[in-house]
Amino acid sequence: MTPDPKSFVADWQAAWNSYDMPRLMAHFRPDIVYRSPQAETICGNGEVRGIQALTAYWCATLERDPDQEVEVLDVFTGFETIVIVWRDRGGPPVAESFHFDENGAIDVAAACPRTGPIDARPGIPLGSMATPQAATRLPA
Repeated sequence: MTPDPKSFVADWQAAWNSYDMPRLMAHFRPDIVYRSPQAETICGNGEVRGIQALTAYWCATLERDPDQEVEVLDVFTGFETIVIVWRDRGGPPVAESFHFDENGAIDVAAACPRTGPIDARPGIPLGSMATPQAATRLPA
């Protein structure tokens, strides 16, 4: 069950920007699986399992960057999924996906930071992928 996207995103952003870890973690199941390339840097593994490990990871990221400020750039919704595109103080965007279980708790999440300009399809500029005209030119 996907929660109301507007309410979820507002609470997620407010929790991050106030460094309110209990409020943030209230959205996750105890057996959460979280994947992030930054987790590999901090934890030695790109996959963090369990709410205690995720809490420790995010506390470590805030210790390394105590001035973090999340700015939401865009939101996408899908079946039992919300994707938030955000950035920290004008930095590169990060797409963070959240999958919700039947009770509305997050069971799987992943952060995907932009690592550079990458075209999704050869020969089609990345910015044109969102236009209907671009969709008609995609290779079969």
